[in-house]
Amino acid sequence: MTKRATTRKKNPGELTFEQVEARKDRGVEGLLNMGESQRAKDLEDEDVEDFAERKGITIVNPKKKGKGKIGIGPRKKKNPTTSDAAAKFEEFHGRKPETVMDIRTKQNDRRNLTGLGRMMYLLTADGVPMKFEDRDKVMLACDPAGNQLYFVGGNQDVTAILKHAGIDQSKDLIDVGECQFIVYTTDKDFDSFEEKDYQHEFGEETGELPRLMYDRLNRQLFLVGGAYEIKREGIVN
Repeated sequence: MTKRATTRKKNPGELTFEQVEARKDRGVEGLLNMGESQRAKDLEDEDVEDFAERKGITIVNPKKKGKGKIGIGPRKKKNPTTSDAAAKFEEFHGRKPETVMDIRTKQNDRRNLTGLGRMMYLLTADGVPMKFEDRDKVMLACDPAGNQLYFVGGNQDVTAILKHAGIDQSKDLIDVGECQFIVYTTDKDFDSFEEKDYQHEFGEETGELPRLMYDRLNRQLFLVGGAYEIKREGIVN
């Protein structure tokens, strides 16, 4: 008599840390593609453990807290303390400050963006290259009117690249230079929805290039100016 081997069925509510993280990343990308940029940001900021708990998923190989990913970039430096600000006040005014104020600033951001694809590469007119790996998860997006490109989420820490290029990083907002072209991965109907890399050269028609800027405090890249537009056929000019 042949005995039938039995296997234990995998509990659908049990996943590895990597599987839960991948599911969360797919959710972020899906929300961006639907134009839900704020919800995408909220989901991206959520811990994998919190996401799993909210979804009723048990992580079978939980990570020890306090250990970040390796190779993503240098640790963030501590923000300047109140004493640092007071010292600068005394240096500038020649006297000690009498009051210390906690100022909260309001910043308006676009809540709805259109996801275009995943950033792969960009090059400045001065020859500074920036390569984005899949693990960096930087999305290329635009406003609903198709007038402004955005680099959304993921790891945009280019500190080491700027240092290697000899670019001054003493300012909070850094002018990296004119952006010559970008490469992004996406799928389109006229390519049978096959995921491909697309390269766009800025200023093809007018010669006007956008400038690439870097927010050093928030580790974020952004484009200023340029004459490009996002249309049905892709990024134009």
